[in-house]
Amino acid sequence: MKKYLKLKEVDYLENLNNIDRQEVKLLWSYDWWDGPISGMLIYREEKCWFQLFTDSDDPEVEKLPRRYLVIELSKDQLEEKEHWQNLFLEKVGGNNVIDENGIMRTDRLSRPLEIQKEFFRLAKNRQPADLTENRVVGFFEKGITYSPD
Repeated sequence: MKKYLKLKEVDYLENLNNIDRQEVKLLWSYDWWDGPISGMLIYREEKCWFQLFTDSDDPEVEKLPRRYLVIELSKDQLEEKEHWQNLFLEKVGGNNVIDENGIMRTDRLSRPLEIQKEFFRLAKNRQPADLTENRVVGFFEKGITYSPD
C-alpha cells in the first residue's frame, strides 16, 4: 500500500496508488485541451477533483496516455467547485459535461452570447481554492493521448 501525499508533495507517480480507470466516473471538465485537464469525478462514491499530471522530464511524454491525480476536496472546496459549475451550466451551457461513456458533448444547448459573457465577467475575478495541501488518493490513466501517434 502506497502512502497518501499532499498535492504539493507529488513529483513522481510511483509514490501513489494506481487507480483502475473503471473505478472513476468523470462528471465534468473545468479545463480542456485535446481532452480534460481538470474537473470533477466520482471515486468510491466520493466526489473528488482530478488534475492532469505531466512528468516533463519524460522524453516520451507526448506519446503517453494522460495521467490524472485524484484529489480529495474539503466540504467547502466541493461547494465552491460545484457553485461555479452550476453557474457555468446556467450562463454558458452543458458543453463541459462528460457523459456516461466518457465523451464530452459539444452539441449541448448553449446560452446567448450576452448571458455567457456574464459568467466570464464573474469568473475573471474568481480565486479558485488552493488544493496544494489536499490529499492525493492516487492516479489513473485515460486513453486519450497528447498526440495522434
